[in-house]
Amino acid sequence: REGFGLTVSEAMWKSKAVISRPVGGITQQVIHDATGLLVHSTEGLAFAIRSLLANPDKAAHLGRNARQFVRHNFLITRHLRRYLLVMLALRNPGRQVVNL
Repeated sequence: REGFGLTVSEAMWKSKAVISRPVGGITQQVIHDATGLLVHSTEGLAFAIRSLLANPDKAAHLGRNARQFVRHNFLITRHLRRYLLVMLALRNPGRQVVNL
């Protein structure tokens, strides 16, 4: 089992509307009806698929939101900047470190 759905993030980065079960780290990635759809059953999955096929504008909207969400929250450059700030703060205690 994957604790954090890397495949989900990759699909979101490609602006794809994601449909998933709310398990593990997926709930940190997919926000229901904002960045994708979360379903609890096989019937829910079938309904979600039919819904997005019938409404391509909604699928595109979810995909765009998903890409922005991944860009803002999960890109390595963002995390590297935060890590660098911590390292600079540790190296220079008492000095204010400018946010990168």
